[in-house]
Amino acid sequence: MTLLSSLGHKVVIPTKQMDVLTSRLEDHLNPKPYLGYLFETCIDNMKAENTDGFCLADEAVMRESCTRFIITLVDQIRQRLPDNITVLQKRHPFYRSKALCAS
Repeated sequence: MTLLSSLGHKVVIPTKQMDVLTSRLEDHLNPKPYLGYLFETCIDNMKAENTDGFCLADEAVMRESCTRFIITLVDQIRQRLPDNITVLQKRHPFYRSKALCAS
């Protein structure tokens, strides 16, 4: 579930509390998501160097494309999860205290 949460929280509004398993990400999208240090650094460098006439419209297209990719990826992962994933999340098959004590 950490993977889904991490991906989902990249593209939604930071203050929005939601369940990535059940909520539609499209309803809570951040207009300018932070897509990671490397992405942001690359965008800043391209703007500073004006690489091939790179402009704000190009940045918006790249952000939208990456956001769509993340949303599609989350949807695909969700489809592959079992129906009872919420039940499985709540179970803890190995408790440290029980595993480490000598019976």
